[in-house]
Amino acid sequence: MGILGTEELKEGMILASDLRTLEGRTILEAGQSLTAQAIRTCTVWGVNEADVIDAPTGKTDPNPPEEQQAIAEPYKKLTVHRFRLADTKHPAIRVLAHDFAEKVSKTISEEQAETLMVPYGQNHCEPLPGYQDMKRILRENAELVSLPAVFHEITDALRNPCSSAAYVAEIISKDVALSAKLLRMVNTPFYGFPRKIDTLSRAVTIVGTNQLTSLALGISVISSFNNIPEDLIRVQDFWLQSITCGSIARLLAVRTGIPGDERFFVAALLHNVGRLLLLRNQPDMVRSVLEQAHACAMPLHELEKQCWGWDHCELGAALLKQWKLPVFIEHQVRHHHTPQYAIRPEEAAVTHVAEVASHAIIPAHNGAPYIPSLNPEAWDRLGISGNDLLDIINQANQQAKTVMAAFFNE
Repeated sequence: MGILGTEELKEGMILASDLRTLEGRTILEAGQSLTAQAIRTCTVWGVNEADVIDAPTGKTDPNPPEEQQAIAEPYKKLTVHRFRLADTKHPAIRVLAHDFAEKVSKTISEEQAETLMVPYGQNHCEPLPGYQDMKRILRENAELVSLPAVFHEITDALRNPCSSAAYVAEIISKDVALSAKLLRMVNTPFYGFPRKIDTLSRAVTIVGTNQLTSLALGISVISSFNNIPEDLIRVQDFWLQSITCGSIARLLAVRTGIPGDERFFVAALLHNVGRLLLLRNQPDMVRSVLEQAHACAMPLHELEKQCWGWDHCELGAALLKQWKLPVFIEHQVRHHHTPQYAIRPEEAAVTHVAEVASHAIIPAHNGAPYIPSLNPEAWDRLGISGNDLLDIINQANQQAKTVMAAFFNE
């Protein structure tokens, strides 16, 4: 018997003890043979080793790490540019900035790094349109969003504590596309179940009624937004950041012991739904604010409030309230930039930190020119270290790729 690092595991090896994620979820039980899926799940969930039969005792390191290369100047400049609104003296931001610089140096060329620092649109500050009536915008634009026919049935089921697994499965099964996406989702390493789940009723039973219903709501909302102007953002980049944010929030909730990890995933997934509504139906409003934010180095949500009297957080929360989504999700969306004002600041801190971290992974055209500032009180509430956050980010990065495939690969 012996412990092997994940990179040394091979298909067919027999487990000497249960293989579990850091959160305690069983990937495979003792005595079973390792599969390719189980090994991938280890990578996604940050499992570093496994106890296998007839393996050499002790961990080996056949591939010693290469010497760290000095980070080239364009990547350093891009890092400074992206983090210009964040307090780089804060230990968490320092860790995120260093990780960002290393990642971009390995994923994009120096020319691309230079391009990402070119100002968006105008290169000077100009007066912006003034106060906008949020209620009017919500009333006129929410009607243009075509929600799936089963959306309100799913919402009612989520609010009803007596909803059974069979009833929820019956509702969701009315929407074939939604059912297919949910099944793809629960069969990804994001959940890490050892056997394939091929029916909705089994998915609801295993994942949980409330959890899967919340996930169905999130997927329904995603599916309702299309025709986003690609000159403002790349839609894939927008959703990758949102899904990564959801994955980080879910892992943070697990790591800090706050119950309801699936709720956090859905709330963080939808944290920018207000901006999405404006991008789809009021692109000129968003364009003017984006240009100003790039030119004047101001946080988007603060600039929105300064110009319009409200921001995308308030609009998103009002939209979700109108759709009768759970109050928890509405509050998380409302306070993802201002967790200190939330009714439950310890819960809002999860989505806030996840949002900051998700922007700090790689540069992307997702509608946010700079890394948002981190609320230090929210960070302290979580009680984790910068290295803990990096571990979570690396797991979430892998998970986000599998979730993207489940959501968008028809």
